[in-house]
Amino acid sequence: MDGFILRGESILHAISKLKRGGLVVFDYANNFLLNTFGGSVRTVAHYRTDYHTDVWRQVYEALRNWRGMTGSNGIFETRFWFKPTS
Repeated sequence: MDGFILRGESILHAISKLKRGGLVVFDYANNFLLNTFGGSVRTVAHYRTDYHTDVWRQVYEALRNWRGMTGSNGIFETRFWFKPTS
């Protein structure tokens, strides 16, 4: 997902359409979702200990049980989620 306006709403809509085993790639996730890992904060441009809006809390709740990965260049994060196959 890229873009800024209605980004959270777009993700919620897209994951409802995604096939099992599909992949969601979300660039600059650190601007919208929590970015604390293992009790420490990542080295990112925006430290976030709470969700950007309630929509982002809904995005997190929708994806929290999906297998995920995070990549970072030390400034920005990209997050990847795989929709469960069952």
